[in-house]
Amino acid sequence: MNFHSEQTWKEYDRGNNAALRLSMIRSLIPESVTSILDAGCGNGLITNELIQDYDATGLDYSEAALSYVNGKTLLGSITNIPCADNNFDLVMCNEVLEHLDTSSLHKAIRELKRVSRRYILISVPNEEQLQRHLCKCAHCGVIFHAYGHIQSFSIARLNNLLLPDCHYLDSRIYGTPTQDGIPLLLTVRQRILGQWFAPHEGAKCDACGSTRFVMDRNLLTKAVNGANRVLIKAKPYWFSVLYSL
Repeated sequence: MNFHSEQTWKEYDRGNNAALRLSMIRSLIPESVTSILDAGCGNGLITNELIQDYDATGLDYSEAALSYVNGKTLLGSITNIPCADNNFDLVMCNEVLEHLDTSSLHKAIRELKRVSRRYILISVPNEEQLQRHLCKCAHCGVIFHAYGHIQSFSIARLNNLLLPDCHYLDSRIYGTPTQDGIPLLLTVRQRILGQWFAPHEGAKCDACGSTRFVMDRNLLTKAVNGANRVLIKAKPYWFSVLYSL
């Protein structure tokens, strides 16, 4: 995904999932909070709603994304937030950490702690099976994650990243149930039977820009998918966790 493209943000959240995330986020924000930094705010789907009740600022490294934010903004990276220490009552980070490599992830966590004076709220996919969302370009053969995710999180992993400086307060697990696959069967379905994840309409290959992807479906892929549904229990797609400093 090209996060510097205006088209990316114009078409972001076609499924209107931000409304559900916003509801869960609001339920976790402590009553004492007045100022919020939305770090990695994207096009402000969450920030623009919080502005109605809080002194909210949106941070993103994409000028194209920030052009959609209706309130105060900061242009910068979550790994080097351009503001003073202890500057906000609550610092939130929604659907960002899963896009970061390990080095950047640890830098981002340190920055969230640095600029928050009291609370940190993080939302990420719930124990995402990264392999399940792999796409394969039908033109150049490049394999990549449909949403650019390279990290998978459980609440336990997130706790380990935040501790000992932060204390777990509360969490929500929510969203449309998603069906993982047995890794071996998923590998067979993808690499032998040719059924990879189908990206959203208009998606382009990260390498060559093609809009054609390998998504073969046949009786064997249906059998593999059926076995997964029987053997693997679906789980909600997201979780949000509130911490105190």
